[in-house]
Amino acid sequence: MKRDSLVLGLGKSGVAVASHLLARGESLILTDQRTRKSLETSPVWASLGPLEKRYGERIEWALGGHPLELLERCGRVIVSPGASLHTDFLAEARRRGCPLVGEMELAWKASSRPFLAVTGT
Repeated sequence: MKRDSLVLGLGKSGVAVASHLLARGESLILTDQRTRKSLETSPVWASLGPLEKRYGERIEWALGGHPLELLERCGRVIVSPGASLHTDFLAEARRRGCPLVGEMELAWKASSRPFLAVTGT
């Protein structure tokens, strides 16, 4: 089944993105390097568990890695800030022309208000 977006990385930011997109009606692939057991014992499960209960039919889980075949079933990849941009998965997404979107871009596009961003390393 084709999903609207794939959320890469399920830390606090990835969970917030998933919550926002699910509330807007999107169907998602949620993927993380951690296994389900590891996620269920982490603090983020307090937010992921309720999302699964409420939107379960619109969520596909891909845990314990990021198989390349996921790219065949998503319209874009939302990259969490903690995810490395130098992975085989994202290199393949770029090669296939799959749009890669960061959280800030997603927030900017969703907002009707002026945006001010301060960046730096």
